[in-house]
Parts: sequence; structure tokens; C-alpha cells
Amino acid sequence: MTILLCGGVVGGLAIYGYSKAVSRETRGLEGYQVDVPPGRIRKSQPINTPNRKAYEMVAVNTVTGSNYSLVVTKFSGSQDATALAEATVIAMRDKINNPQEVTRSGMKGFSGTMKQGANLISGSECEFFADQGNFLMLTYTPFSIVKEKIGSNSRVKSNERKLDDPEHFFESVYKGDWKDR
Repeated sequence: MTILLCGGVVGGLAIYGYSKAVSRETRGLEGYQVDVPPGRIRKSQPINTPNRKAYEMVAVNTVTGSNYSLVVTKFSGSQDATALAEATVIAMRDKINNPQEVTRSGMKGFSGTMKQGANLISGSECEFFADQGNFLMLTYTPFSIVKEKIGSNSRVKSNERKLDDPEHFFESVYKGDWKDR
């Protein structure tokens, strides 16, 4: 009886810890939503240039230390915003390894892994989309890669990818209000 009771308590704690690690929160940025793990969320001040305004949201998984980001760039001005967004997607496609076409929430784009020497952290998984004059970029950078960049002595979790579930993050991108999903 004692063995069953102890096993039940340990099993219950394990299930609780696993479910807590993989729970998600829906967060929005400029008309787009994604599901991110609970943790620290930072939205940067918009970056303004004459023809565009860029917004960024970064989420850090408090269980693993991995980073997720959503960047929305809104094009405007005298040039065709849709053409600028599409040209940005094509330019970014050249910065990733093994680009694959992907469609999410009706938006067409590319997915892949950042190349060495690209502007973003090499090895980050990313997806890029053009949507009615907007450029969207989603990135997932596992702590195993972030650790090298920040010089951390923290240990990488052996089940990092399972806890992070980046596939869910990418699949969750949605244009519109999360209540409409």
C-alpha cells in the first residue's frame, strides 16, 4: 500500500510538472497571435523608418530558457506595401537553410533554419510570411543555442525540444483575434 501511495504521489507530481511545462498562453502583436510558454514576455518599442514600422515580442520559456519571437513589420508609404512585404520574404528565404514553403492561417511563406552569418542567431528555426502589406517573422531559438551566445553556465535540459514544443508555436500563428479561432 505504501509503495502504491508513494508511486501515486511521485507520478502525480511528474504529470503536474509536465503539464505546467507545456502549457501555453496566447499573446498578440499588431493583429497577429501566437501561443507561447508562460514566462517573461517583452515587447520592444516600435522601430520607425519612413516606409515601415516594426514591432517585436520576445517570450522566454522559464522552464528551459529558450526564446520565441514574433516580429510584425508594417509597410506603408509611396511604394506598394504588398510588394515590399513579399520582397522581404524572398530576401529572408536566402538567409535560411533548406527553405520550405509553409502556409499558416491562410498566409504563405517559408520555414527553415538560420544560416551561419545571417543577421539573426544561426541555428534558430524561423518562418516568414507576407500578409497584405505586412511581413511576419517567427523565430524559435533553443536555450542550447542561446547559451553559447550569452555565455551561460546553466544546464540544457535533456528534453529541451519536447518541453519547448516549437512546432506548436509555429502552428499557432493566427491572423486576427484569438477569440475567433
